[in-house]
Amino acid sequence: MAEQICYLYRSHGKKPVLVKRDIPGFLANRIQHALMREALSLAQEGIASPDDIDTAVRYSFGFRYAAVGPMTQKEISGWEGMTLAAEVIYPSLSNIQSPPACVMDLVNSGKTDMAKGAGFREWSPEEAAHMKQAYETRLQAAFEVLKIAPELN
Repeated sequence: MAEQICYLYRSHGKKPVLVKRDIPGFLANRIQHALMREALSLAQEGIASPDDIDTAVRYSFGFRYAAVGPMTQKEISGWEGMTLAAEVIYPSLSNIQSPPACVMDLVNSGKTDMAKGAGFREWSPEEAAHMKQAYETRLQAAFEVLKIAPELN
């Protein structure tokens, strides 16, 4: 049944994914939260600023994921290099079980997002509007690229 629903969506130009068993959260949200857990831990530990974390993701591996997902990207670059890096990096990755203090402090002080005027940084209404517009423009450009890029499967 699930395969039939996926086929129906694909026939309408959508990109469904088939999750083969129940898990807490959605597939993409889980992957996103794994990244966010590490990013927040790096900020909490003072290893990098939120802006530098954003820059590192946007201009390195994050940019690649508009072209292919993480699994295919490693098929291209090679699993051997990934495993060598993983042996060094995995033991030090964050395994926190709840949001770090830096985030809880923001939430508890009401600094929850641009609409409230602050998060990790202060946002004037003009800056927030400009960033939201830039975000929408960038997303639209990425979607346009994905529409013209041929699918291989």
